[in-house]
Amino acid sequence: MRRARRSVSPADAADAAKRVALEATPLIQPGSDVASYVDFDGELQTAILHDTIARSGARLWLPCVDDKIVGNNMEFRRADGPLRRNRFGIPEPQEGTSIDPGDLDLVFVPLTAFNAKGFRLGMGGGYYDRCFAFRRGRSGSPILVGVGYGFQQQESIQTQLHDVPLDLMISEQGLVRFRSVP
Repeated sequence: MRRARRSVSPADAADAAKRVALEATPLIQPGSDVASYVDFDGELQTAILHDTIARSGARLWLPCVDDKIVGNNMEFRRADGPLRRNRFGIPEPQEGTSIDPGDLDLVFVPLTAFNAKGFRLGMGGGYYDRCFAFRRGRSGSPILVGVGYGFQQQESIQTQLHDVPLDLMISEQGLVRFRSVP
């Protein structure tokens, strides 16, 4: 899957990013706290989505992974300043205010693959599952929205007890609801 998403042509990747941002627009409320990610390794591009978040009047938060962060090893920081590459090569805010994950309204989540039940495979670190473990087995805030390409949907993926399912999925093919969300 990672190889497949890296092979998407620049034109198709740009078109998919535009379609995803358009589908995401109704979900983004003015004044809300919205987390996203900086695309890496062929993930669906997020620059247009981030512009959409900024234009809506919502606050954008980006993930930071660090062994010094207590607990889940990931936090979300305001995307106000310069970005630096972390140990994985992923750009993230160098410093800034962080937010409790439970205070986020909406989270756009990267993925390598997903299934029809809303379970996803990430890059193998378990950061999102640990960060949003409080959402396991219940609905509510934040709304977790997978972002990727339609071809990343798999008939079957191996799930673990600690996996936190998505509420929605947005790809260039549209929006899919896995769970009822407000």
